[in-house]
Amino acid sequence: MDPESLDEFFPATRQRYYVSMFQKREGLTRRRAEYFVRLWAYLILKEREELDGKPPAPIVRLYPLRGAVSCTLREAAAVFYSDDQGSDRAASSMLDCLVELGLLDKEFDGQTLCFHVRFIPELSTSPQAPPQAEPLIKLFTDSFNPRTDAVSVANLLTRTHVEIFKDVDDA
Repeated sequence: MDPESLDEFFPATRQRYYVSMFQKREGLTRRRAEYFVRLWAYLILKEREELDGKPPAPIVRLYPLRGAVSCTLREAAAVFYSDDQGSDRAASSMLDCLVELGLLDKEFDGQTLCFHVRFIPELSTSPQAPPQAEPLIKLFTDSFNPRTDAVSVANLLTRTHVEIFKDVDDA
């Protein structure tokens, strides 16, 4: 699998769809989301090629990998920086960032660097089906008993408003 031919197997329109979906995650910028989507697609294609022994078919959607897939820093740089802007070292830094964000698991056995995409909750709902509405929660109020409930309420207020109390003491 050639990293430069990724766009042939995973069209830019599908890439943009997944990038916009992942951009909503905390700590994931547009650029990081683009790199993550491209790397994930590349790992899927590489896994397919290794398992089937023939050139992979185009990707319609991203799905979890069966296991960890080997990927060199040079391959990652080619996937990330298709216009020769980044180096192997920059790709290594980006991969570490994606691992820190909890998107990838990285395994290194001394010779081979392998990656596995972690479970992504955004993919648990299909793009065609709207998300299911959560069931309504019914609350009921009971009477406040000052003899037994006052201590619990005081503890709750202390835990939630501890910063306010500290500021008053300093003044």
